Amino acid sequence: IAGLAGRRADGSLDWVGPPAPVDLGSLPIPAKYFDYEIVSTSRGCPANCSFCCSPGMWGRRVRERPVEHVIEELRLLKERYGRTQVAFKDETFTARPTRVRELCQALVNAQLNLWWTCDTRVDCLDDERLYWMRKAGCFMVSLGVESGSERLLRAMGKGTHLDKIREGSRLARRFGMQVRFYIILGLPDE
Repeated sequence: IAGLAGRRADGSLDWVGPPAPVDLGSLPIPAKYFDYEIVSTSRGCPANCSFCCSPGMWGRRVRERPVEHVIEELRLLKERYGRTQVAFKDETFTARPTRVRELCQALVNAQLNLWWTCDTRVDCLDDERLYWMRKAGCFMVSLGVESGSERLLRAMGKGTHLDKIREGSRLARRFGMQVRFYIILGLPDE
């Protein structure tokens, strides 16, 4: 793997550290070559849940693709392949409120009329984000809830609690969105 390993004098591999971050806006858009419906607009999550590999893979910093790059990808998916629905599979799609607004405004302005879903955390939802998401075509949010136990939420470092889960769910429903929960089964002591 380029940038991750170097050669020792004896020819064996030696860890030299991670490669420099890639500018996500410089990557080719797969929709130029393939039909699909799962789109990532960013990498990383600001949370540090004990069960998740995201901080280890991407760090806790969220790296975002330029909005224009995402819109170009969505336009290609719609025009080339007739996609009318996509799923945004960012670790935490709503991590940054201004990013949600910028991306959703661009979706509205592009007049792609796509239906879409996204994954996020209950503590990253508010009226403004949900307003723009719904206006731009979001019909369902999948929430990383993980457990219905306060004790287990604390133990896994989730950083949320049951009241926040209820509040986030009610808020999304108030904006006319379906709500789906991601739950981890078989946690220790469950």
